[in-house]
Amino acid sequence: MKMRKISILVVLVIFVFVNGKGQTKIALKGGVNYSTARVYHGTEKQPTDYKLGGNIGVQADMPFDGGLHFSPYIAYNLKGFITLPKTGNITKIDNTIHYVEMAPKLTYHFTNDKAGSFTAGAGMSLGVAVAGREKITDNGVTTDEKMKFSIVNKYGLFDFGFVPSIGYSTKKIFIEAVYQMGLTNINNNEENDGRNIRNRTFSLNLGFFLK
Repeated sequence: MKMRKISILVVLVIFVFVNGKGQTKIALKGGVNYSTARVYHGTEKQPTDYKLGGNIGVQADMPFDGGLHFSPYIAYNLKGFITLPKTGNITKIDNTIHYVEMAPKLTYHFTNDKAGSFTAGAGMSLGVAVAGREKITDNGVTTDEKMKFSIVNKYGLFDFGFVPSIGYSTKKIFIEAVYQMGLTNINNNEENDGRNIRNRTFSLNLGFFLK
């Protein structure tokens, strides 16, 4: 419930802010995620696999001088990763995580052509985990449990990342390809189980400007 209130508040702040700026536009966007993770057990990198997910959110677009735009967004992101441990009885760990993410992103438009422009952007993202499930296959038996998130133990409540993108934008729509690279270990129990897990996500998004 608290996370829902925070999300609603952030969306309202974006709407109030952009409505006060004549040239600022708001877009609804969504897309497909293809996500995995970089997983190490101690110093040994573990094999991983990808999972399909999706995202939907609200993005603002505020032009500065020249082609530079401020493009912050807030979005729901469904991510996940599959780990295939090299040793031990556990042969597969399948994680699915629901995030609410915010990113103060900058985007550069390479032309001022009214018909459209190629774009490139980058920013830092903050994700808050709101729910998740973990399936563990051990000796051929699979268990399915809710993931638990915390600041100090279990899986990490927060995920910080770097978000570069390329795309094409017109007055009414935009399309973008985004790579989200997690910069922090989302496993708070690394000292006990030796696992270092960092999210990696490729997204293809389509946005529609409302104004």
